[in-house]
Amino acid sequence: MTRSTRSSRTTVVLSRIAQLTDSQGIESLVTQILDAKRNTPDTDVSALEREIDERVYGLTQEEIEIVGGG
Repeated sequence: MTRSTRSSRTTVVLSRIAQLTDSQGIESLVTQILDAKRNTPDTDVSALEREIDERVYGLTQEEIEIVGGG
């Protein structure tokens, strides 16, 4: 195996680990939203929703406001 091949495989593995870690973080945020709404339906969960938007779309709060989501 060449150095280039090892490097490419390492990049793929690290990328996959990052995706899994982030999806677990998003899952945790969704669980927090569902729990909060289950306990108190009128709870403001906009900060958690914003965090999900930032992770999924990679947008800053300013960019979210520009596209009309804030």
